[in-house]
Amino acid sequence: MKKTAWTLLLLLLFLTHTHGRQQGLEEPAFDFYTRGPYRENVPRPQSILRFEVGEFHTNYSQMERVVERIWRSTTRLFFNSILFQPVF
Repeated sequence: MKKTAWTLLLLLLFLTHTHGRQQGLEEPAFDFYTRGPYRENVPRPQSILRFEVGEFHTNYSQMERVVERIWRSTTRLFFNSILFQPVF
């Protein structure tokens, strides 16, 4: 009896989950830039990477390049790289 009840419960959960997806209840894609005005002189990651964020895997060197380009375009950020720290 317990096995049948668990099977029916799992089937019911599965059906309600797939039915919700079929009804088009998926969340819209998040767009960071619709939230407010942003400085035009600060480059967007898409313009540096040449692809939309989330389309491809971004490796560490690409992320570092994005952060450095944003840092160079504004005076509000402080960039401290551990690669260039003096060793005492």
